Amino acid sequence: MPPGPRKLGPGPCTGARARGRGYAVEAAAALAEWALSHDAPRVHLFTDVANTASQRVAERAGFRREGVVRRCLDQRDGAWTDAVLFGRVRAG
Repeated sequence: MPPGPRKLGPGPCTGARARGRGYAVEAAAALAEWALSHDAPRVHLFTDVANTASQRVAERAGFRREGVVRRCLDQRDGAWTDAVLFGRVRAG
């Protein structure tokens, strides 16, 4: 990977009419595959523990659930919520 920031965000989100059509899965998988093919040893993402739809997207995009990170996500109201950590690693 080129020098510079090694973090990207935020994750894919879709509008109401696009939900359930696989676009978020396709985008998450493509971004992960691109990063891994450009020498990133690992790609990870966080989802709010209550956001089961995003967790399904991560799993369908080839990410593995690695655990829960406490007080990880800062919300607009100033609260901190737990997140599920998903990861993909480069083969080899």
